[in-house]
Amino acid sequence: MNSLLHRLIDGLAQVEGMYKEAKPPPDENAGRSGRLAAIGALTEVIKFLNAIGAETNSLARLHEALLDLEQGKSAPMLDAPTPGNRRIDAYNVQTAKAFCAAVYEARRRAGADQESAATWVLKYMSPALKKLISPKGKPVTQRVIIGWRERWADPGGEPGWGRDRYRFLLEVATTSFKSEKEMSTWFRALSVLGQK
Repeated sequence: MNSLLHRLIDGLAQVEGMYKEAKPPPDENAGRSGRLAAIGALTEVIKFLNAIGAETNSLARLHEALLDLEQGKSAPMLDAPTPGNRRIDAYNVQTAKAFCAAVYEARRRAGADQESAATWVLKYMSPALKKLISPKGKPVTQRVIIGWRERWADPGGEPGWGRDRYRFLLEVATTSFKSEKEMSTWFRALSVLGQK
């Protein structure tokens, strides 16, 4: 097993070395060298897993899809999901919006009506969240806040990262604060990890 593991490590190091050395011409597809490195790395991992008797069907399908893409063929498993006609937010923007939606829902559960809960979120939203949500300073409205809640709330909320963050922060927002003032102080300082 040790020799197989050493072969895997050496194979991956060789692939990474080739990837770092590759400098595609400016007119070449910029993703090609990364795709070739991923194909090489997957080849090494699949060889290792096959040697130890592990299941590799999923990785083999991914490997095949990358090879198809390299040959200019469509690889449906690599297509980005398209939720309706809306562009997909970056994970940190989804997180910021989900945090606002969760705090809105927590205010609703505390007895606020839709309008006052959304107004409260807009009033106390931290500068860090505002900057992520609207980097160009476009105002966020009450309706937008309510829409984010509808997007991720149970039952039937849109699955994915945003919904996971919504559920997590809803739990925090509904169980951690003894007063509205405590919650507003916390929300004014809230940021997405790594963002200021």
